Amino acid sequence: MTWFIFALLTAFFSATEAALSKKFFNDRSAWEMGGMLVFYSLPIFFVGFLLVETPELNPWFWLTMASFIPLNMLGFHFAFRSIKESDLSLTVPFLAFTPVFVIGTGLLFLGEVPSWWGVLGIALLVAGSYLLGLNGDKNARWYSPFVAIARNKGSVFMLISALIFSVCAPLIKVIIQQSSLAYSATLFFLIHNTLYILLGLVLGRISLRFMLQNHRVGLLIGLIYSCHIFCHFYSVSLVTVAYMIAIKRLNGFFSVVYDALFFGKGRRMGYRFAGAATMGLGAAVIAVLG
Repeated sequence: MTWFIFALLTAFFSATEAALSKKFFNDRSAWEMGGMLVFYSLPIFFVGFLLVETPELNPWFWLTMASFIPLNMLGFHFAFRSIKESDLSLTVPFLAFTPVFVIGTGLLFLGEVPSWWGVLGIALLVAGSYLLGLNGDKNARWYSPFVAIARNKGSVFMLISALIFSVCAPLIKVIIQQSSLAYSATLFFLIHNTLYILLGLVLGRISLRFMLQNHRVGLLIGLIYSCHIFCHFYSVSLVTVAYMIAIKRLNGFFSVVYDALFFGKGRRMGYRFAGAATMGLGAAVIAVLG
C-alpha cells in the first residue's frame, strides 16, 4: 500500500499549500498566489534536474510534454482563482470530480475501465457535492445545491480545474513511462514553473518585488508544493491513475478542516464536513474496491 500512503501525503500537502496561500496571499491576484508556489519551488526542481540521469527519449515524450504543460498551467490558474474567490471548504472538495472525469480520460489514454465499485464511488462523490451545496439551509429545496454551485464562482472555477486536471492526470503517467519518474517530474516543473513566472511578468500579473519580499512564507509553500509534486509522481507511477487521483482528492476533507481552524468558518460546517467526508468515502471506494 505504498502508493496509498504517498497519495494521502499528496492530498495533505496540496490542501496545506492551498490553505497557506489563502491565509497569507488572498489579498493578491490568483496569478501571484500561484506564482509564490512555482517561484519558490523552482530552485528545488532545477537542482533535482541537474542530479538525475537523462534517459533515452523519443519524439512522443516531447509531444506529450508540449501539450501537457499549457494544460496544467491553465488548470493550476483556475484552481487558484477558485481558492481566492471562495471558502476552501466550498472549492477544494470539488476537485474530487477529477477521478470521475479520469474514468473517461483514463480509458482514452491508458485503456482503463471502471468497475461497478468505481461507479458506486462516483455516486458518493456526487452525493458529497450535493451536501456541500445544501450547506445546512433549512429553506433549501432539492435543486438548491445545483443553483448554489452555479452561483459560486469559486466552485465553478474548481470544476473547470478538475476537468482540465482529468486530462493532465493520465498524461503524467504517459511521460513517466516514456522517460523516468525523477526526470519527468523535475523537467516538467522546471519548464512549467519558468513559463508560468515569465508569462505572469510579461502580462504584468506578477510582481517580482512582492515575491522576494515574502520569501519566508514563500520558501515554506515552495517546499510543501515540491513535496506534493514528488509524492504525486511517485504514487501515480505505482497504481492505476484514477485510484491515485481519487485518494489525492481527500484534500477536500483536509481543506474543510483548515477552513474551520484558520478562517473561522464554523457556521454550517457540519454540512460541509458531511459533504467532504462523503466525497472522501467515494474516493476511498474507488481506490480500495474499484
